[in-house]
Amino acid sequence: MPLTGALTMCTVCNNMAEAELQRSALAWGWKVPRWVKNAANVPVFYRWKRTWCLLDGLQAIEITAREAMALMRQLYGEQYEKWKEEE
Repeated sequence: MPLTGALTMCTVCNNMAEAELQRSALAWGWKVPRWVKNAANVPVFYRWKRTWCLLDGLQAIEITAREAMALMRQLYGEQYEKWKEEE
């Protein structure tokens, strides 16, 4: 189920998330691959708050870093670790 309006990027940032910053965007939850069945299960890191959140509609629900890492590993497996190493 796609989230509408919960997380948006300007055109410049979106273009970067599709190109040179793709791995970072995926690792921090700013980009979600189309094959993910429920984007609400992908944690998003808010740098200015220094916290991870799950999005529920327009609401950001804070979770711990440990919970976020567990969800990311569950969704992406070993690929998530590779994204983090490449940063």
